[in-house]
Amino acid sequence: MNNGKHASPPTNGHLPSVSTAAATAPATKAVKLVLKTKGSSTKPSQGIPPPDIPLNELERELPPRDAFTDQVPLADIIDRLVQDSYSRLVELSDTLPGATNAGEDPRPAILAYADETRKKFLKAYVLSKWSKASRDVETSMGIYAYLDEHSNQIDQAIQQLADIKALIAGARLRNSDLSTAVTVLTEPPERQKSLLPTMLQEMYTVTKPMSADAVKATLRRLNEVLRLRLRLWEIVPLEWSDYTVDDGRVVFTVDGLFTATFSLTGSEQNDTWYIIDLQFMHGIGGSLQERTIGVFPRRMPPHLWAQLVPGVNHELAVNMMQLAAEEQAKEASGADPTSAAPTEAKDATSIDVVDAPLIRAFNLLQMLSLSYQLEILIHQVQQIRNLGWADHLSMIVRPDRMSISIRYWTRSTPHQPTRLANGQFTPQLPPHGGTITITIEKNSPSQPLPAHSKSTNPHVERLARELDQRLTLEAIKRARRTPPEVEPPKPSDEVEKAVIAVTWEPAPNAWALTPPAQLVAAEAKDLRVDSKSLDCESLIKTVAQRHARLILGYWLNQIQFHWRRFISSPDGASISAEDDTPCLRLSLYESLTLHVLIDLRTGKIILRDASDSPMKDNRFNQFSLSINDAPHRMWEILHRLRFTTILELVELQVTSIGLQSFRSLLPPAELQKFGSAAGHLFIHLSTFPDHFLLIVFTTDGFKYALIEIFRPLSNGSNRAATKDFAWLEPEKLGLGPADTDFAVRTEVLREMYAFACARVSYMKVEMQLKHRNILYDFIFPPPPDTTEGKRNRCVPVFKILATDLWSNASGNTAEAACRNVKLMVTNWWNEEPAQIITEVKLKAPPPLSLGISPRRNQVVTGPGLRPDSLVSYNPKTSIVSFLSSDVDVAIDELQGEWDRVQRTLAIARHVADISRLKGYEDVRLLSFNLLTIEFTYHSDFVATIEYIPSTLLLQPGLLPTGSFQTSFSRLPASASKRRHGGLTEDRIFNPHQEIASFLSPRLIEGNAEQTQQTVREFVLLLRSTLPVLQELESIRRDIALARRKSPSKPKTSIVYKGAAWFRILYNTLYALDVRILANQQVVVLDATCSLFQSSSSLPTPLNTPILTPIPKIAALSDTVVSALSSTSTPTSPSPTSLYSVGQGIRCSESLARPVLRRLHESVFEALCEQSS
Repeated sequence: MNNGKHASPPTNGHLPSVSTAAATAPATKAVKLVLKTKGSSTKPSQGIPPPDIPLNELERELPPRDAFTDQVPLADIIDRLVQDSYSRLVELSDTLPGATNAGEDPRPAILAYADETRKKFLKAYVLSKWSKASRDVETSMGIYAYLDEHSNQIDQAIQQLADIKALIAGARLRNSDLSTAVTVLTEPPERQKSLLPTMLQEMYTVTKPMSADAVKATLRRLNEVLRLRLRLWEIVPLEWSDYTVDDGRVVFTVDGLFTATFSLTGSEQNDTWYIIDLQFMHGIGGSLQERTIGVFPRRMPPHLWAQLVPGVNHELAVNMMQLAAEEQAKEASGADPTSAAPTEAKDATSIDVVDAPLIRAFNLLQMLSLSYQLEILIHQVQQIRNLGWADHLSMIVRPDRMSISIRYWTRSTPHQPTRLANGQFTPQLPPHGGTITITIEKNSPSQPLPAHSKSTNPHVERLARELDQRLTLEAIKRARRTPPEVEPPKPSDEVEKAVIAVTWEPAPNAWALTPPAQLVAAEAKDLRVDSKSLDCESLIKTVAQRHARLILGYWLNQIQFHWRRFISSPDGASISAEDDTPCLRLSLYESLTLHVLIDLRTGKIILRDASDSPMKDNRFNQFSLSINDAPHRMWEILHRLRFTTILELVELQVTSIGLQSFRSLLPPAELQKFGSAAGHLFIHLSTFPDHFLLIVFTTDGFKYALIEIFRPLSNGSNRAATKDFAWLEPEKLGLGPADTDFAVRTEVLREMYAFACARVSYMKVEMQLKHRNILYDFIFPPPPDTTEGKRNRCVPVFKILATDLWSNASGNTAEAACRNVKLMVTNWWNEEPAQIITEVKLKAPPPLSLGISPRRNQVVTGPGLRPDSLVSYNPKTSIVSFLSSDVDVAIDELQGEWDRVQRTLAIARHVADISRLKGYEDVRLLSFNLLTIEFTYHSDFVATIEYIPSTLLLQPGLLPTGSFQTSFSRLPASASKRRHGGLTEDRIFNPHQEIASFLSPRLIEGNAEQTQQTVREFVLLLRSTLPVLQELESIRRDIALARRKSPSKPKTSIVYKGAAWFRILYNTLYALDVRILANQQVVVLDATCSLFQSSSSLPTPLNTPILTPIPKIAALSDTVVSALSSTSTPTSPSPTSLYSVGQGIRCSESLARPVLRRLHESVFEALCEQSS
């Protein structure tokens, strides 16, 4: 600055530059700012050293971080991003189920959400990368703000200097009038006020406030002025006839619109009205209440109220200001002003009019309130669209915002007509279902009265308004002293009655039909907007419900006219409401009801099952999509849906009972054999590949047939054809008449399937009998009263002669059976496969009349047979029952089982004969159940014999061959022995079980004499080998005990070489053989010797590389013979039955146990001495 002037910039036009080279340096380093001009140097002056200021003080001068309001923390961005993504995901999860039920594809919405969310998070990722340099940016911004602040301070200093310069001129005023000031100030205070100018008194003199009483008195006078003005001079709208005057204010209330408070500018007649307060009286309802109340409060915000007040006050005083302007013009022209009433005004045609400011205010506030309500409805429509209705709801707002058009059930894609087979195209469907128009209408007599109307009759309201206005105008006429022949003045404004009107217009040809105009008018008659509960969502849903009800009503009439194609009975169709949604209930049959709904949001048809149908949601969606794409095919799709549903329900019942079914198995030409039908279902008989139970679906119900098919392959065709079929009648099975109402009953399907299997089983058995040339006859049992007996009569019984069934050609004899054999198919009504039961009565009972062992059941399953093949015996009737579950080999199994019973019966009889011989009293037949023989052969030692046929699948003419299977056990010990601890291992083990595999071949097949001889030899062998086996078992236990005490002793084991040949093996090198000979003789000798290679009585040593001769076996044998001979008693066996054979000892059976024990102990001790 020089002489009060600003310094000028450099003459070269360059401005000072700021070096910001260090602007991006970290905040922890010093930053130097150097102002440079052209030609100057950046080096500090040599005379003035730079100030030494600490770095922290320089940083303290920088603005704080929170001063940068244009920056947002990264955490806030991430938090808002996560919350926004989560809220959109929740909204998506809420809207997707409804869209899926309406048949829409949810995948585009999910893909759009994923794509948009991905973009947001990518931007957040970029921000997170950029935020690493945020501190450098903040430092640079701090430096910039610091420089900017200094620049502002310089500018302010320059401006202040300029202001001071301008004020200097004001200081050159003349001096004050000191004499006048002294004169005024020397006067008393009361005199001073009179000497001062009036303007100074008004501006600088403090007015004394009014008292409370004065305020109340003023307000009372103002109340009287207001009442007088309203009753005599003002034209008050009929809607404002009920007003309240209090505290100098008048409150006008219009129910459902607003409450306005007015007052006057004064008590004079030319004073005008002005507005004080305004509150809207609307209400908001529905689910969008919370979202709307905050946006549209009842009281206007201050900034909107500040804009509204001047406009309302201008409308109140517009005519009064015009009258004042005319009076000022007359005064300026010198004319005398008239003494007319202040409310009088003249228009351009000089017709007397009376100013009506309250009517103008009412019209203005009424339109303002209705516009406010319409804006609320517009906002609600936008909120509804944001909640998942955007694709199915559109809105058009007029530019003047006085009307909106809402289109519901809009299609996302325009409908494309399709070409039919006859060359025609399907009807064009409109892009939306209908239009709801909400308009603010004025003076419309066709619309219903507004909510603030005082009368329910528009004529009564108009008459009351005219009478009130006429009385007021007559009063004004008399006040003006107007001659009677002059007409009364007219009001400057008229009340404009406005209302929010709702019109509904369904789109023509929506869902291939156009509702009649009279029905639409009746449904739309009571549609209105309730100002006390503004709810556009409810209005849209109400219109959608009524539109859906009209469509469903039309469909109901069509279905009732052709009810046989769609429902089970004439009263099987009705319209009800399901969750406020119209629903067409169709009873397809007794146990299935279909709900046809129209989604109020999308307008699409939804098919829903009200019972347990096998139809899944996706299948219902397929039918729904078909109807939505082609509504003109509604009847065809419903007819197909009905029978498809019934068919799938029957398939589900068939699957639930474990059966396999097919819909298409025969060509159409073959299906014509079963008559006209809506569908067929082939149930495969699991045990018969070529047989099926056919269910025919007709309009009258189900029909059943048993069919047999074949697939000819000679001509190369693989198409099946019907070989034979027969109709089945459920009433003959006691199941009642055939189903006419399509009521699917599982028990009927199960029994019809079982009956079909029984019929096929009967035919299979009949073919087997014919193939074997076996004569038979039919028997029908008498009709019993039980259900089981009725079922048995459905399938005949075969009667066969025993001589024909078991002829000599089959290898069997019928000697044990009576004359007749009964064969029948039974138990087919159960869940298991049908069974073939053959009953044969024996001529004589078995030797043991049902003497069943406590360890065995009466009916047993034979080893080697099928698990479901059983043979049972009834001792009361002597009847043997053969059960077969394999129908194809039933006769073969019967012959094999009979052969088995016959052979085991013969063995049982021979065992019983042996038990009666002398010396065999302990041989007792314990049990015999026609399959297994159980007897004791010595004391409590038990043998079990069972005959096993080699095969039951024999070719005709071949003789069956089989074998016997044996097992051995002990009778259980008595209770006394168990109590006193007398039960040992020796008492519970049968040693013959170890050689059972060698004993079974001893029983051979043959005639009666051979069988008898075989059984006797088998029993004798068991009794002969028992002592030796018992002693061998005792030796085994003693050796095991000895080796536990002294493991160094020779390792000894027992080896069974055959049914009468046993061996004691020592260290796998030496062995003693025990052989049972004829004539009750036993020989114990060295295993290296043979009994069959020398003609002498002495055994011959074998040259075997495996075993080694026992050392000194001859001496040991002689020692044992001498010891046993010296201890013989008169009652003991003769010494001649005991003698040495060189390499061993030969003795009788009675001496077998001591001889074996002594010789074993001698050999064992010798081997122990040798090893030591």
